[in-house]
Amino acid sequence: MTDKEIFDRVLFIGPSLNGGGGMAALLKAYRRVLPVFHFSATNSPKGTLRGFIPLTLTMLRLPVERLRGRRIAHIHYTVKRSWPRKWMLGKWASLLGYRVVMHCHSGAMANFCRKRGERHIGHILNGFDHSVVLSQGWKKYFTDTLGVDNVTAIPNIIEPIAPSPTPPVDDQHPFTFLFLGTITENKGIFELLEACARLSGNWRLLVGGTGDMDRFNADLARLNIVDKVEYLGWVGGSHKDEAFARTHALILPSHYEGLPMSILEALSLNRGVIATPVGAITEVIENNESGQIVEIKNIEQIARAMQNYIDSPHLAQLHGTKGSKITSHFTPEAIITLLKEVYKTLN
Repeated sequence: MTDKEIFDRVLFIGPSLNGGGGMAALLKAYRRVLPVFHFSATNSPKGTLRGFIPLTLTMLRLPVERLRGRRIAHIHYTVKRSWPRKWMLGKWASLLGYRVVMHCHSGAMANFCRKRGERHIGHILNGFDHSVVLSQGWKKYFTDTLGVDNVTAIPNIIEPIAPSPTPPVDDQHPFTFLFLGTITENKGIFELLEACARLSGNWRLLVGGTGDMDRFNADLARLNIVDKVEYLGWVGGSHKDEAFARTHALILPSHYEGLPMSILEALSLNRGVIATPVGAITEVIENNESGQIVEIKNIEQIARAMQNYIDSPHLAQLHGTKGSKITSHFTPEAIITLLKEVYKTLN
């Protein structure tokens, strides 16, 4: 069976491709690199109420796509509101004769399972045909703690990115950090701003994302760092390339993560990385070798790591060069091979 024939049997189900976030970014990457990409959305970037329309249309579309030859429903989910929608769609797809793959993207999955009951969630997942997670660490959790059978680790994908030489650092060019993510407590952005207020030297922070802008702007003013922080809005595509071209290091002090695509992209561009040891991050970042790992919510450590790069710009470049070697595991070719192996077991 050719690659085209294999993927022609798959219907991907997930968030709207018009929205932001890691799941949408991954699905758009799939759309660009897979030989065939059939997709149906389950929400709307315009809000929860508007999201019932694509959710309903997907439920109606599932039997039609089954008649058209789709045999596998590959459902992408996180937790909270995403989980009940995707669980319901998975059960509906199973009733229609699909083989169902449940693909978890949430860095908060362990907390969610503890609250809902790990055995309960494991039992639900075992009612489907296969589970996909983002790393070997998550595979161990699903297998050993949740008791889920048939789990495969498939990391996020790195598409070829236009080469972007690291910019200079001098009196006219400050050492520049880039934050990409939602402006929310869980992404650590507010600890990051507190850390920035402790920095010395010539530095700048670029922030790409949307969220709690009232608190973000209030913190900038309170900490007196308005002139040091540049807000970019939500960035993607060529705008993300432009942001990385101005950047020496990515910083993401999240409380929860799966496997952030922004970290993989930074590594592929030989940029330094500062991040917390959550999700699968420590599987791609080795502390003080391919980046710097800081404790969750530890403002002092975040500031110290940032200051290390400001004082020694060559250190960020050294970390980025070492980190780039791991990106061969995340190429489109590598991920397509892993997906095919899962689908072949379900035919």
